[in-house]
Amino acid sequence: MNETKKPAVRFKGFSVEWERHPMDELTTELHEYATLDSLYPLLTSSREGIMFQNEYRSNRTTENNKTLFSIVPYGKCTYRHMSDDDIFHFNINDIVENGLVSREYPVFDSTDDNELRFIVALLNSSEQFRKFCRERKIGGTRTRLYYKDLSNFKPLCPEFNEQRNIAEFLDGITSIISYHQSKLEKLQSLKASMLEKMFPKNGSDVPDIRFKGFTKAWIKRKIGECFAERNESFPDGELLSVTINNGVRKFSELDRRDTSNSDKSKYKKVCVGDIAYNSMRMWQGASGYSPYEGIVSPAYTVLSPNPGINSKCIAYYFKSDEIVQTFQKNSQGITSDNWNLKFPALSKIEIRISPNMEEQKKIAAYFSQLDALIYQLEQELAKLQSIKKALLEKMFV
Repeated sequence: MNETKKPAVRFKGFSVEWERHPMDELTTELHEYATLDSLYPLLTSSREGIMFQNEYRSNRTTENNKTLFSIVPYGKCTYRHMSDDDIFHFNINDIVENGLVSREYPVFDSTDDNELRFIVALLNSSEQFRKFCRERKIGGTRTRLYYKDLSNFKPLCPEFNEQRNIAEFLDGITSIISYHQSKLEKLQSLKASMLEKMFPKNGSDVPDIRFKGFTKAWIKRKIGECFAERNESFPDGELLSVTINNGVRKFSELDRRDTSNSDKSKYKKVCVGDIAYNSMRMWQGASGYSPYEGIVSPAYTVLSPNPGINSKCIAYYFKSDEIVQTFQKNSQGITSDNWNLKFPALSKIEIRISPNMEEQKKIAAYFSQLDALIYQLEQELAKLQSIKKALLEKMFV
């Protein structure tokens, strides 16, 4: 069977077949060393990227200062030579002029007629390289890939100009993904901040931030005065799940294995507007407002709102750090593995709520809009990452 030597997707003007080259023709290992007292920052390379090891300054002992570390110049590549599976991730230093890594981390550059960014993208995404690594995993629990071993890998590569075009194109997609990721993180940070500021904290009877026109003090109420426990059965209802980050979701929309019982006669009914929570994970924030009618596991607790309570507003209140910590303090059990917060204990916890239903509605609407923006960005980000993954598969042989 003839070997495929052209990728499925190429830039216009390139038609020559790719050729095999050993890595030691494409790259060259760098051998520059320094000690910690050189004041170069200490770096680490992982699947999350190349990062500073912030704790290195406090660990600068006389003995450490005698230890030689490898220098990673800006724009050069390094990687952790040992993997718990068969996946290695290669990172180009783009955060500091010169950094230090353990001498166990190889450092290399491309040769003159090759593009390092292309080579790194190939190593991080190519199935031919994954296959090469799998073949090296013989016994043991870890795979080791020193530079001399990496040199034996012989990928199919195009000439320099095509390498550069591919690298620049992928850099563009990565930049767009990073931009969307930054926007998402800012929105998530804003939500976390507003959860602390739009609900009273530290014993106060008013929040730090309020909508215009609302001035009355919030009133102290026990959760049992705000909600009743719903214990109805609903065997034919749609199965729901409570997630920590995304609240109540239809189980069918989650990528999870179904471990629910075939007999659902003891499963609890959830109505639209109820709050459902995982009794063993309430201390981690596993609760949410339900926009659906359905059923949840008997291990969950379902709260039905009493008159004068906007359950969506309170569901967001339950996500604030202070309230989650309160839930943790009131959870019962010897260790975190079996902590639980059933309704009798939850019902005695005191919270403060706005006496004005309109204020509760406005708070719920504000956070709903934030969640909609966060969800939209998450979907856009997932789509971009999917496009990048598909292109990586088609732009390499």
